[in-house]
Amino acid sequence: MAAGYAGRVDTLTAGCPSRPELAAVLVRPDGLTAWAADAGAKAPTSTAGLTEALEEWFGAPEGAVTPG
Repeated sequence: MAAGYAGRVDTLTAGCPSRPELAAVLVRPDGLTAWAADAGAKAPTSTAGLTEALEEWFGAPEGAVTPG
């Protein structure tokens, strides 16, 4: 999902020993959490809200057609 945000969103893989249930986190530019998912969540619940959070904080993805 982050592919459309190249140049605006960096991706990395890491673990969090104090929160092993975390599967993914989207961090806002100001350093706060914009979205998070638990490792036990099932698709599509595991990514619910991610598209909206990406668009809110980083705009439309590259190549998106905007109405207008």
